[in-house]
Formats: sequence, structure tokens, C-alpha cells
Amino acid sequence: MEKVMKLKATFIIMIILASCAKPIRKKSVKISVIQKETKKILAVQQKRLYPICNLEGCGFIDESGNIQIKNQYQETKNFSNGFAAVMKDGLWGYINQRGIKVIHTQYDWAGNFIHNLAAVSKNSKWGCINSSGKIVIPFEYESLKILERDRISVSKDGKWGIIDQKNKIVISIVYDQIGNSGQNLVPVKKDGFFGYLTLNGNLKIKHQFDQAFHFKDGLALVVLKGKYGFINQRGQFILPFKYDWAASFSNGLAPIMKEAKVGFINKKGKLVIKPQFDHARPFYSGLAAVKINGKYGFINRQGKVVIRPQFDSVQNFKGKIAGILMNGKFSYINKNDQIVWKE
Repeated sequence: MEKVMKLKATFIIMIILASCAKPIRKKSVKISVIQKETKKILAVQQKRLYPICNLEGCGFIDESGNIQIKNQYQETKNFSNGFAAVMKDGLWGYINQRGIKVIHTQYDWAGNFIHNLAAVSKNSKWGCINSSGKIVIPFEYESLKILERDRISVSKDGKWGIIDQKNKIVISIVYDQIGNSGQNLVPVKKDGFFGYLTLNGNLKIKHQFDQAFHFKDGLALVVLKGKYGFINQRGQFILPFKYDWAASFSNGLAPIMKEAKVGFINKKGKLVIKPQFDHARPFYSGLAAVKINGKYGFINRQGKVVIRPQFDSVQNFKGKIAGILMNGKFSYINKNDQIVWKE
């Protein structure tokens, strides 16, 4: 009898274990499917897409030149934070990287999404929307620009100031010009000269410059008496005002002009690529566009020409490819100077 009871108990335990195992398996299968779908979505979101246009319209390709979103729009802009502005029937809206329309075409103009906000215009007035399409800043400004730390520069009656995302004025609308912010400082122009304010409106660097640009990596490009130089966040002159032209640092190097030729310096002011180009842009994705004898090509950080000057105009490399214009035709090339897409 005791043996029979043991057998019954064993049988009951096996049934219980079997019944418990089924939902666990179903659950694990469900989790596995969700994980696979999530990976697919993330892969799409991480993929860099590039705008293209031809007679059929505008769409997007990937870095290999494969069409990812077919040509169907009048105009498109670059993807930013997972969204791209697109125009159809004369109005702008937004799509995601799967090509799905997420904000209907309804605006006269639409900018890139920055910090979950995009500048848009209707009836010659500007406001901001979030990524759900909700109006965050009402259409009441002549122009506006999204800055960092939830700040937005706005224009009214020809003057500029700064508001927060609740449309509350943080810096009075009294300035002639406001540039892009960087590292909690923003260049502002008043009475003919630029200085720097904190994003809370405190004067950090007095108004003294002919031109001033945003801070990046602790330095800002400024112009004083027609010469270009660099200052730190205390307003101290770090690199002297001796250049006829310059652009901001990128990848640790900045293009500068001396005696009508452009070269590159590092953050210590040391000349690392001697002035030899007619024009040059900052480094992006390890390469910089340079102009020699009226044509554009690309150099590496050692100053070696890696793509010979042959193009009428070029875009900066973004990831693995760059847009170029040659003989009136637009194409994308890779870093091996191979065409991956052409109109």
C-alpha cells in the first residue's frame, strides 16, 4: 500500500511539473520574440540614412547606397533623433526611420528635432512641437532656435531673447543677435559687440568681439579687430588673434588661414598641417574637405590627400559616406572614393 501511495505521489508531482513547464515555455518564447523585435527596431533606429533626390522625388538610402525609403517627397532633411522632416504637397511633416509618417504634413517649414523639440512655422510665425506632434511653444515668434538645457532663443520685433520650454522668458528679448549655445554659454550681440551669457542670463564674458561662436571642448572661436582667435570659458585669450580666418575645433583640430592659404592647428596652437589649401572645413568622421585649384577633395588628420580634389562641391562625411557634386550631378561616395549612389 505504501508503495502504491509513493507511486501516486510521484505521478502527481510529474503532472504538476509538466503543467508548470508549459506556461514557462510559452513565456520564454514570448520574451524571445519581443527581444528579437526590439533588436530589429533598435537596428533600424541606429542605421544612418541619407537623403537623395531624383526626377521621381526624394527619399533615403543607407551607407551602401540601398534605397530604404522610396522617393516620394518634394524635399527631405537629414534624420535627427530618429525623425526626418519631409515635404509633400508644399507642406512639411515628419517620418521615422521606417518611413512611417509620425507627424502629418501641415507646416510651412520644419526643422530637425533637437532634444525632443523641433522648430516649425505656420503663417509666417514660429513655434515648437515635441516628437508626438504636440505644440509646446505657440506660434507667436518671428524666428526661433533650439539651444541646450531646454532653452530656446526667440525673436520678436527684431530683437532676440531666450525662453524655456514653458514659454517663460529667461533672458529678456533685447539682443540684436543670439548664436548657438555650447557648454552652458551662449554668444549674444548688443550695441555692436558680442559677449557671452550663461543660459540663466548672467553675463559671463563682456561684450567686446566683432563675432563670436559657440563653445566646444572648452574653447570658442571669436573675432577681434578683424582677426580670428580662441578664448576659454573665462574669457581668457588662449590662442592669439593672428589668423585671417578660422573655423571651430573638431576632432581636436581647427582650420586657420594665413597669407591666403588654409592649414590646421591643434588646441595648443601648434601648426600640424601647414597652410596650403584654398579653403578647408573642420574634420568630420576623420576626414576634412579641402579645396585646391578650384576643386574639392578630402585629407586625413595627417594632412595626406586621401580623396583627390575633383569635385565642384562636397558635403562633410557623416559616418561612411559624403555627398558630392560633379558636373552638375549629385552623388554619394565612400572613403575609398567609390560612388555608392548617383542621381
